[in-house]
Amino acid sequence: LCFSFFPISLYRVTANKKISAPVSWIQMSAPAVTLYSMTIMAQPSFEEEHPDLTEFQRIRRQFYLPAMHFLFFFAVLGALSSAQSLYTRWDTFKKIPFSPAHAAFCFPTLAHANCIQAYRSAINSFSRITPTSNYHRAIDAYWLFVLICGTITTLIITAKFMYKLPEWTSVDVEDEE
Repeated sequence: LCFSFFPISLYRVTANKKISAPVSWIQMSAPAVTLYSMTIMAQPSFEEEHPDLTEFQRIRRQFYLPAMHFLFFFAVLGALSSAQSLYTRWDTFKKIPFSPAHAAFCFPTLAHANCIQAYRSAINSFSRITPTSNYHRAIDAYWLFVLICGTITTLIITAKFMYKLPEWTSVDVEDEE
């Protein structure tokens, strides 16, 4: 489903400016959650206490790693699309008051950081890419950047949410019968 619907989502978010910034940001989570769920395939079954590591690695290199590379590409594409959508909607977005919808920026960002961590783990375990390679270092730096920015964003939005919560839940029944 991710392969079928995610390209449509990318197009719609880019072409349709009526979609709000928080909704556009959420699209980032589709390939991230798909990539993270693929890590289940990397877990040996209960019966495999002593797997044949060469056969295990051969199968992973043949099917698992290409799928992880492709999903990582999709995840980065989704993050870039979400950042672009926020940038193009920024003038409108900055004028609206803080609302519960702003919490939509938290989960996709941290889910994206989680998927990068899963991808890092996959290439550490099943790839011939060395930890000292430039590619590996770039992924590490990208993961650290997304994790720190996502955590800071989540803390700020949570604090604002808690600050505004009494105002949002206070019901004025003064003039009611």
